[in-house]
Amino acid sequence: MKKITVIIIAVILLIPYSYSYSEEKQKDEIAKLINNGLKKYKKENFSGAISDLEYAAQLIRQKRCSVLEKILPGPLKGWKADKPKSQSTPAALFGGMTSASRKYTKNSSIVEIQIIADSTLIQSFLSILSNPTIATANGAKLKTIKGQRAIIKQNQTGNIEINIVVANKTLVKIKSTNTSLEETLKYAESINYQKLSNF
Repeated sequence: MKKITVIIIAVILLIPYSYSYSEEKQKDEIAKLINNGLKKYKKENFSGAISDLEYAAQLIRQKRCSVLEKILPGPLKGWKADKPKSQSTPAALFGGMTSASRKYTKNSSIVEIQIIADSTLIQSFLSILSNPTIATANGAKLKTIKGQRAIIKQNQTGNIEINIVVANKTLVKIKSTNTSLEETLKYAESINYQKLSNF
């Protein structure tokens, strides 16, 4: 019963973040699953309740993925971009994660942006950002990008990685190959951090 209660709470908490972006048909399907799950729970059909509520929760996670895909920026002038990709895993698998990514190319230059939410990985980066000594111990540099704290790493081959934690709950990872720091930073600056803060 404890597991079912946790699932119910998790589903209800996820609803506000996803419903405003849902199509009516999808809304009805999710609402129906939640209502059926609650009915089964009241009838002590716990296995049926878990099945319906976990399925509803996964559909909501998929909606969160589609929201992240829309936040990924378009290509800069002269660049091309692949279609956004996203994935969602429940908490039972590696702590859970909702993410979306997109790759941008210009000749041999490559930039990839990944946005990660609902992951325990974010707490690790928060602890690093809160301690500048640790953050810069391996040669990384700290920089504020559009009001967000960022850690920038650049190795000897010129590969660049930027990590930004937004509103203490979302991680933005930007990796570039054969790309200048200036252009990589332009992609970091093109992200709508206000939308991410409200995600």
